Amino acid sequence: MARLVLYLIGLAAVWPAVAQTAAAPAAAPACELHVWPSAGLAVTRARAGENFTWNAIDGEQAVSGYESSSPTAQWSSEYDDLKTEHHGPDARGPLTPARQIVLMQGLPLAAMLGLPGYRTVFHSETKTLGDVRKPARLIEGETACHAELILTDLTYARVYAHGHNLKTFWVLRDFGKGSDMKRRTGLALEDKLTVPTDETKRTDKAFFADLERAFIVTLEHFSKDVQQGSKQ
Repeated sequence: MARLVLYLIGLAAVWPAVAQTAAAPAAAPACELHVWPSAGLAVTRARAGENFTWNAIDGEQAVSGYESSSPTAQWSSEYDDLKTEHHGPDARGPLTPARQIVLMQGLPLAAMLGLPGYRTVFHSETKTLGDVRKPARLIEGETACHAELILTDLTYARVYAHGHNLKTFWVLRDFGKGSDMKRRTGLALEDKLTVPTDETKRTDKAFFADLERAFIVTLEHFSKDVQQGSKQ
């Protein structure tokens, strides 16, 4: 009987320590990088007296050369015998918001931007340049630290006798561990496309693939500039 009493006393002494271990506090919230794609691919083209429209339907067609009836087309005045037309952004053609996210998911975005250990969160909706000019976070949450990557502009540009390229405007906003923005970096970049400008000399598949390649290249260049800026 005495041995049983001593055993129970010893068990009572150990139990508070066991209970304390089980009630250990939860891990602190992780750092997060929130990412927003652009609203789709816009098109800007300057040609010598030719009409032009973006005719991408469900991602099956690329650029066509027939007269535009698009309500989004905006004509500027003619200069140097060139006529400029702008369309978009169009979420139906190549580089849709969903496709942009897929491409970015294949990259180590946080590490590329100098944010190792951050958990990347992708958003299907889009943001404008006006949104990123606001000082507050675009999304609230209980995180240890917070950063935002936004693609506000994505444009296929072709100028008569000067080839074609993909233009992007990336913005990184870093809030660190607080609610106030510590830094904001925005950069306009472009990458020259390698497929022929003549639509009859390329396939839509090759054109779309080249656009995606250029998309990734501009993001890589932006990341390098961000890293270099943080070291200065």
